[in-house]
Amino acid sequence: MATALTVDKEKGSRPEVQVLRLHGPLLIGNVPVFLHAAYEGESPVIIVDFADVSYMDSAGLGAVLQVYRHQQHHARKLALAGLNQRVLALMQLTRTNQIVAVYDTVDAAEKA
Repeated sequence: MATALTVDKEKGSRPEVQVLRLHGPLLIGNVPVFLHAAYEGESPVIIVDFADVSYMDSAGLGAVLQVYRHQQHHARKLALAGLNQRVLALMQLTRTNQIVAVYDTVDAAEKA
């Protein structure tokens, strides 16, 4: 399994929305790549697109929660979109999906 992670940053449909499109697994070895992209800038709303994320380990989950706490601390929002069954199962098992908003698609997250 490839361990490289790349992040494409895009503007959302509204000026306050930034979309981070992740490509590759979110693992302990590449958490800094994710955190750097999430903390760069000060968007009121960050939507993380997981459509191209095959796997996320516990460190990746911790990084998501770290970004969530950061956004909350600054009165901003975080949403996740496009999770596959494996990643969604991790979110459900840890009940993280009850803390961080999860949507089927980026469009659904932007409309929420």
